[in-house]
Amino acid sequence: MTDSAPPSGLPENPARGQPHDESAIKSAVARLRAIADARAATVEIELLVTSDFAVIEPIWKQLQTTCGLTIYQNYHWQKAWFETLGRAEGGSAVLVVGLLDERAVFLLPLTRLRKRGLTILTSMGGTHANYRFALFCREAGAVNARLVSDLPALLAKALPFSVDILDLPLQPLAWDGIENPLAARLPSTQSAVGGSSVSLISDFNAVLERGNAKRKRKILRAQERGLNELGGYRVARTDSPAEDRRLYRTFLAHKAPWFAERGIPDKFANAATRAFFERLADDNALLPRGEKLIEFDYVEADGKILALLAGGTFDGQHFGYFTSIIHDEKYASLSPGAFTFYKRIESACAEGLRRFDFGVGSERYKASWCDEEHPLVDVLVPLSLKGRLYAGAKRLKTGLKRQIKRNPTLWRFVRQFRQRLAGKS
Repeated sequence: MTDSAPPSGLPENPARGQPHDESAIKSAVARLRAIADARAATVEIELLVTSDFAVIEPIWKQLQTTCGLTIYQNYHWQKAWFETLGRAEGGSAVLVVGLLDERAVFLLPLTRLRKRGLTILTSMGGTHANYRFALFCREAGAVNARLVSDLPALLAKALPFSVDILDLPLQPLAWDGIENPLAARLPSTQSAVGGSSVSLISDFNAVLERGNAKRKRKILRAQERGLNELGGYRVARTDSPAEDRRLYRTFLAHKAPWFAERGIPDKFANAATRAFFERLADDNALLPRGEKLIEFDYVEADGKILALLAGGTFDGQHFGYFTSIIHDEKYASLSPGAFTFYKRIESACAEGLRRFDFGVGSERYKASWCDEEHPLVDVLVPLSLKGRLYAGAKRLKTGLKRQIKRNPTLWRFVRQFRQRLAGKS
């Protein structure tokens, strides 16, 4: 007599000829994880804190080679931000390092702020950093997971001052396939926005074929015809601090009417923000060849810069910061902004980059390119009664923002209300 085969799709247990017990497998995996966590718990981690970037620079740069990062975790980017915008906002640097057997396995750059009687520790970068996570050595996963779980208590012991809340917004769940322990192990709520990017290969046509390739090529041909009718055009990229400053001034001129029409304060026009982006331009020389803290790609025609895109390149990835188009209806039909994105993504493929990141937000032009979504959470760890009140209010505010942005009717109403406040009809 022949034994019957196991049900289709289920592996056979060689000893019994029966399907594996899925619950037993899950239980075994959980026990193995518990053993790994128990071993990690026996390891002594030392937490060190400094406010001195120079002291921590070699540790930071060494960790940059062992972590999955964005440009917003780059040492020179963070230092430039803190020494301009961070200080202008009244912050003081709190640079936290986790050591294991004299080896750095964790680095969390924080800013200490005093607001409404609260002491807040928040991740550096402010509104100009789209992803605000820490540096974790990828080989120390279990140790870092325990370190993050114990972080509030460890910080309370290591810091010479009391803290009301740990506020770490815009934490990706993972980057480059590496889990972010801050998002996984600490209390969090979904951010009001998410991030998105397009993965790249050297064959730009293959990237284009992932979605609406025929339509994109058709639009490009029409744009090129229109630009040529203006007497020709030039696609270029800045390559010096002086050029970066010139393009930043152009960006401000492009964007001022946009902000005014929508009743939104122009966060780019203040002196500290200008100093930050100028500092990035000056510090480009500190990065290896092929990497930039900031550069501008732009299209020029009819004697004017019609559109520009600012971003930085780090670890084989390009990160978009901001974009603008000329405020002139004469050029609107050319969609120069979309044209600039097309050309920049095309050049990124030719340069061998592996990712083009659009940052946070859900604009339509991003969706036409992106094949990677980056869900984000806001970590809030209250350490006092005042901190709990702050966390509750912020969670409520974030949830309201998220609902408004996901509801086209509500979002349109908010935009119209801003315009009325700005004195526009």
